[in-house]
Amino acid sequence: MLRFSFGLEVKTHPEIAGLKLKTKKQKEALRFVLGNIWKHGTKPIYLRLKNERNLPKTYNPSGIGNKVLKGVLSALSDSGLIHLKKGVHQYCWTEDDERKPPKLSAILASQELVNLLRKTIPSVEVLEAEPTYIVFKCADKKKNHLLDYQWCNFTRRIHREMDEYCRYMQKQVLTHDGEPLDTYHVIRTFRDWAKDGSFLFGGRAWHSVMGIKKEDRPRIKINDQKTVALDYPASGPNILYLMMTGSRLSPAGDPYDVDGIERDAVKQYLTIMANTPNKYAAAGAISKWLTKGKERSEAKPAARAAEKKFGSKEAVINAILERNKPIAKCLMKGKAMGQHYQWLEANLVFHVAHQLSLRGVPAITVHDEFIVMEKDKDIAEELMYNEWPKGLPALDKAPWNTIK
Repeated sequence: MLRFSFGLEVKTHPEIAGLKLKTKKQKEALRFVLGNIWKHGTKPIYLRLKNERNLPKTYNPSGIGNKVLKGVLSALSDSGLIHLKKGVHQYCWTEDDERKPPKLSAILASQELVNLLRKTIPSVEVLEAEPTYIVFKCADKKKNHLLDYQWCNFTRRIHREMDEYCRYMQKQVLTHDGEPLDTYHVIRTFRDWAKDGSFLFGGRAWHSVMGIKKEDRPRIKINDQKTVALDYPASGPNILYLMMTGSRLSPAGDPYDVDGIERDAVKQYLTIMANTPNKYAAAGAISKWLTKGKERSEAKPAARAAEKKFGSKEAVINAILERNKPIAKCLMKGKAMGQHYQWLEANLVFHVAHQLSLRGVPAITVHDEFIVMEKDKDIAEELMYNEWPKGLPALDKAPWNTIK
């Protein structure tokens, strides 16, 4: 999926007959619109056009907001030079009271406009900023505001490694059912749970591969070679075992293996226990998931059966804690701590992906999973299960850590 970028603009452009722009700011915004079209041609360019506050300068130094941008796009659309496909708001409902899937708006440029721009604007007149690999957001996912941030040793390292990794992956031929995948540009999203600008929370990334169903991913090919998916079993809990004991529980054991409780139910319980502050809150979150939650719905019958067998959700929680004594102190420390554990996992995943790229092994990441060519399986697994990499932040390095 190609996203509109304020990092693409043209220095100059030809006069466009019939295009009526009202303000100086709109004329400035036109340079960015034409820059995106010059590069991407007639391919859909996706963007959010709802009324919202301007992006921070870190992401949009021009300071151009959506109101100005919409004015330019409307003028181009009125001139017949683009088709503006409006998106669907995340809270939009059908006449049958069913929620519509949210969609971004899209710019679809005419071939006429693309030909005009590429004929009259030389490539040296198209300015492209350095790619972004880091996004910093507020903790509240409902607001989901982007935040400015200060560069530090950690962010500089992340930017350098993600740049090397993504540029390497963009040189590979990545296909699914014979069709090319989107440009491999992965951006890591961190959240300001500490409200102090520290990069200690979140850090996962998204690429359109993650939208492919798990059962369909085996049809992904890298350089026309068959692939295999490798993942960390019980990734989150095993990282905590590694932090607290010096070694993962797997493959010798399984954190989700609790007597009398099916594995899927333990997995959901542990996920909730890693993101809530105490047993009472964990039990409440489990109740909410059982009544309203859509994730891991296949585990609900097993969770209800476990509660019936043990007598209460609290008793199930106690059984899971007993099974996982070495990491029990890490659980029920609150949502921020859970996001810090996700940060540890994401740092490891992208460290391994970067190291594989340096060894000439292309690897597509899907959360804690690596998709690699079958011939690269052994080297990928060797790197995945090495000791915790030197220089990579560990749990005891968190300055606010309260685990005793």
